[in-house]
Amino acid sequence: MRCPFASWNPGPEGKQGYPSYPYGTARLGVVDHSAEGWRAGMLAVLANPNAGSWHFSVYQEGGIEQHYDSDAVCWHCGVRPEWQHYSNATLIGIEHEGVAGDALTETQYQASLKLQRWLFEIYKWGEPKRTDPGKNLWEHREL
Repeated sequence: MRCPFASWNPGPEGKQGYPSYPYGTARLGVVDHSAEGWRAGMLAVLANPNAGSWHFSVYQEGGIEQHYDSDAVCWHCGVRPEWQHYSNATLIGIEHEGVAGDALTETQYQASLKLQRWLFEIYKWGEPKRTDPGKNLWEHREL
């Protein structure tokens, strides 16, 4: 699914899916990431065929780019059997320009909030939950 208010800036085709599941099962939530850098570096990582991929980038000035369909399996939080349902196959990755520990700019925060509200509505996840059971909002460090 494509977000109607995000700019489309597709990532490389080969940086999504796995042979066993090119598209995920049900979408179960969002993983928020800190890009640990700035826009140019984020896009360089996205272009690198040996690095991760993610669905959306939210920039400090409030711009939102979508790189893959939200139903695509991107490589942003890993796949391990012990994580059960919470993995690349079921979670949508959102990278935020900046570094861990720094607050989002107000404009970036509002853009991310708008995007996440849209995702929660489209996928019918209900209210954001940060605790189990039914957790649907993650930070990358948790996975």
